[in-house]
Amino acid sequence: MTESAAIVGTGATAGVAEFIVKSRWEDCPPEAVEAARRAILDCLGVMLAGAVEPPARIIQRIAEAEGGAPLATVVGAGRRTGATWAALANGTAAHALDYDDTNFAMMGHPSAPVLSAALAAGELALADGRSLVHAFLLGFEVETTLAEVVNPPHYYRGWHATCTLGTLGAAAAAARLLGLDAAQTRVALGVAASQASGLKENFGTMTKPFHAGHAARSGVLAAGCGSWTACVTASV
Repeated sequence: MTESAAIVGTGATAGVAEFIVKSRWEDCPPEAVEAARRAILDCLGVMLAGAVEPPARIIQRIAEAEGGAPLATVVGAGRRTGATWAALANGTAAHALDYDDTNFAMMGHPSAPVLSAALAAGELALADGRSLVHAFLLGFEVETTLAEVVNPPHYYRGWHATCTLGTLGAAAAAARLLGLDAAQTRVALGVAASQASGLKENFGTMTKPFHAGHAARSGVLAAGCGSWTACVTASV
């Protein structure tokens, strides 16, 4: 879908931002679009199945108690909440059963954080289906291309790539759906990178599925920060 050279090397953040902003639907290979649609359907299935699992239920209860305006859907829970809370809840649910898709380069689960962020940001933006698929493709491309740069050492040193790299993929998808320009997208990526975390030491606990939710929430929050950058700096 894109050349890795646009993402790595000098001015890496600017390269990623330009890729996200300038990508055109017409340039997406049909095979990639079809694969994205299958991945989205698969991820929605495991999200629904995982919504009743303990880690997802815990997040849903916190979101119900502390969540913001009901702007985004918590899948499988019959309620709406703030966008960042919905992303957290849906990402956690998608990874709760550990049946969500994997990617060899990423050495993790690419769809759960990206789709969960895209669903929340897409509802905020009132996006259509094509925009959602396009944003999902961009987020998937960003996280897996970065994975080719940093893995396997990144993973072997103890980082859970679903969370670390997934945060950047989630931010890419959310930034595209919220209509950020290149400068705002650079801010979003920077904020996302500062939130990227997730330790393999947590494997085997309920914190592991939380990682996917954390990545999704961080991506939406980062894009939100980026979207307000121009307004705030102009008023200072």
